[in-house]
Amino acid sequence: MQKTNHNIGSTISRKGVVWNMLGSGMFGASSVLLLALVSHVTDTEQAGVFSVAFSTAQLLYMIGLFGSNHFQMTDYTERYLFSAYKGLKIVSSGLMLAGGFLLSWILGFNAEKTILTLLLTLYLLLSSAGELYQSMFFQKNRLDISGQSIFYRTLIATLAFAAVILWSKNVFYASAALIVASVIGLAIWALRPAREFMPG
Repeated sequence: MQKTNHNIGSTISRKGVVWNMLGSGMFGASSVLLLALVSHVTDTEQAGVFSVAFSTAQLLYMIGLFGSNHFQMTDYTERYLFSAYKGLKIVSSGLMLAGGFLLSWILGFNAEKTILTLLLTLYLLLSSAGELYQSMFFQKNRLDISGQSIFYRTLIATLAFAAVILWSKNVFYASAALIVASVIGLAIWALRPAREFMPG
């Protein structure tokens, strides 16, 4: 019996590690794929605007994370309630979005670049929100669900962006599709599995 339990535990552990690697790999590859698609499909002007806007949004993404995710992951004793982490995420997300407006103004972005920066900031804000739930899954020792969450959320968003940019050759439409797909991904692969771990 003990041997069987050990084998099951090892399988679950391996499964979690594999999904975590897949999720991290997908998230890392996504940025490269988005930039490559824009550079390949659109003209030089759109590619340049997208590159600047995406780089700016990635800087703001660090504000959205605010370092809370790593702390939450290792809070195995649940010293702080999930609601506390959620509250912090709401504040950091608000600062991230406000930073998008402020940074666009400070850097003197025109209307086109400002709109694209805000769209991409919103996309990464949704990704940051998803990490709130990924961290909870990790905290609950469900590395497999955490990895699946980031993998599928990133995959569906990247595929939506790719489909729209190839069809329209317009970075604004593609970025809007990125946001819509991210909302859907957040609902299916973060909010829905999180119900299992929520009280009541």
